[in-house]
Amino acid sequence: MENRIAKSEFEKLNLMALNLRDLLNRLLEKRKLAKRNIVVEKMTREEIQSEKIDTQKELLAFEEKHGRPQTKLEKDLMRPLYDHYRKVKRLLSKFTSSKGIGELKNEENDDDEIHHIKDNRPFLNLHSLSLNELNKEKEVATLEKIKLKESIKKYEYEFIKSTGRSLTKEDRELHKEEFEKYKYLKAKLKLIDALIDKYEINHFSKAK
Repeated sequence: MENRIAKSEFEKLNLMALNLRDLLNRLLEKRKLAKRNIVVEKMTREEIQSEKIDTQKELLAFEEKHGRPQTKLEKDLMRPLYDHYRKVKRLLSKFTSSKGIGELKNEENDDDEIHHIKDNRPFLNLHSLSLNELNKEKEVATLEKIKLKESIKKYEYEFIKSTGRSLTKEDRELHKEEFEKYKYLKAKLKLIDALIDKYEINHFSKAK
């Protein structure tokens, strides 16, 4: 009986090792296709963000197939990958916490905006989304925010060029809808990040 159990555990571990090898090869291929730096510490913020999402997706798919590591051998096998994921998270946090003064000023009302979104019925479903769904929502909202930011910057540039002065509160009223939507997307993204962090704390941090 003991021999059969030992053999079963060995076969499971061997299969996990093979799938882990394939997983690492896929991650390497994704880095090459995206032309990301091989050295994580030398990646840009955008590269680290992509690396985090790719690793996250692979980990979730792996755990869905094999479950969370339970035995010491399973945890030892998976530890380098979990360590890599935590390292990427730490580096991304450093980028996030090293904002310039101007950027911080622009986001001084983010907390109020987040509360506004939490009270807004259409966004209550964010709390029930899976990690993959949250990441998809984040990708869509980020692209929309980038396009809107470019439009706003163009308007500000043309306004300064034609009037010789910066925008006032009254001037912004002419494009109030765009400015409000930009603030709305910023707050939505911040809420999504908070939900992703909450998920990771409750999920990946326990797999040691």
